[in-house]
Amino acid sequence: MLDGVKKNVRPRCFGCHAGFYVRLFVYSFLRPTLNLSYSSNYLESVSKLTVSKLEVDFWKLLRVFGTKVRVDIVRLLLQFEMASLSDIAKKLEDKYSRKMSLPGLLKHMKELEDAGIVQRESGAFLPTPDARKTIYLLEGRERVEKILQQLEGNIGNLLLAGAIFSETAKLARKLQGMRPKLVKEERKNLESLLAKCESEEVYGYLTDDEKKKVKLWRMMTTFIEE
Repeated sequence: MLDGVKKNVRPRCFGCHAGFYVRLFVYSFLRPTLNLSYSSNYLESVSKLTVSKLEVDFWKLLRVFGTKVRVDIVRLLLQFEMASLSDIAKKLEDKYSRKMSLPGLLKHMKELEDAGIVQRESGAFLPTPDARKTIYLLEGRERVEKILQQLEGNIGNLLLAGAIFSETAKLARKLQGMRPKLVKEERKNLESLLAKCESEEVYGYLTDDEKKKVKLWRMMTTFIEE
């Protein structure tokens, strides 16, 4: 009987076992490298995701200042340090002639809060919750003040200079294609725009090429007959 059992048992294959142990050895040798590679790829993907998210958030945060009413709210809080929702609504009406409903104002305050510009302090000591008495204050006063200075100073002046130069360029090109007798009124408009381009507020923000064109157009006006 035992002889029969032994006959049915398959003999061991040394080659198969040897192949298995070779694969096991190679895997154990490469495993740290594979783990490091996986970790590196994972961290790289997370890093890319984070950077992408920050880029998207940057433009989203910048749009917070795209509405004049929110800029006025920030100005009020810069002046008065802190104010309740109802006080902000009253000051907007008194100082900027902006009459707003409290629900409408609340939406703007939520935008500013989400952007990290203002901080909200609800009336914790009130017997009943009252949104009108919610206190708002700036989150990082010095930082917010610098943001406004940059937007209105550097960025605002650059955008303004570009807009004025664009209008000047359009009118100058138009005059070049007109007969002298038809350009009297347009010449006055061009001279007015050139004066703006040459002003201290604008000229310093023009590019070198734009400054050359302004000088050229100024010379051109002297050759146009009255």
